[in-house]
Amino acid sequence: MGDDLFFALLFVAISVTMNLVLAIAWFRSTRRASRFEKRLFAAPPTFDRRVEHLESVLDSVAGQVDRLANGQEFLSRIMGGAEHPRSGAPAGRDPPLTSTTPWREDVLPPSS
Repeated sequence: MGDDLFFALLFVAISVTMNLVLAIAWFRSTRRASRFEKRLFAAPPTFDRRVEHLESVLDSVAGQVDRLANGQEFLSRIMGGAEHPRSGAPAGRDPPLTSTTPWREDVLPPSS
C-alpha cells in the first residue's frame, strides 16, 4: 500500500507542477504577443510620409504612361492615313493583326 500511495502522490505532484508551468507560459506568451501586435500595428510617422511619397510617384508615372500611350496612338494615326472606323487601320483594308512599325513590316503576314 505504501508504494501505491507514493506513486499516486508523485503523479499528482508532477501533473500539478506541469499545469502551473503551462499556465505561467500561457500568460507570458499572451502578454508578449499583445505587446508585439501593438508595436507591429503602430505605424511610425515616417511610414505615412513614405506612403504619401510613393503614391505621388505612382501618380506621376501613371501620367507619363498615359502621355506615351497618347503619343503612340497619334503616331499610329499619322502612319496609317485614313482610318478604319474601329481599329485605326486604313480604309479598304482589314485591320492589322498587330501594330506595325516601319522597320518591322516584313515580319507581318501579307494582307489579302
